[in-house]
Amino acid sequence: MNNINNALDNLKRIRKKNGITQKEMAERMGISESFYCQLEGGKRKLTVDYAFRITEILEKSLDEIFFEQ
Repeated sequence: MNNINNALDNLKRIRKKNGITQKEMAERMGISESFYCQLEGGKRKLTVDYAFRITEILEKSLDEIFFEQ
């Protein structure tokens, strides 16, 4: 569980560093802001499809977003 929290913290940090709000991420992903907030907050499961959409939007690899320390 701790690894998941670290990955989600990385996602949030990278998103903010790129100047993208949760609302903008949701719009670019084609989902509601509420749903995106639940994904980033760990309340919804992050599917492979959503993970790849995030990598495309942030222009980072899965490793950079979810596994970088």
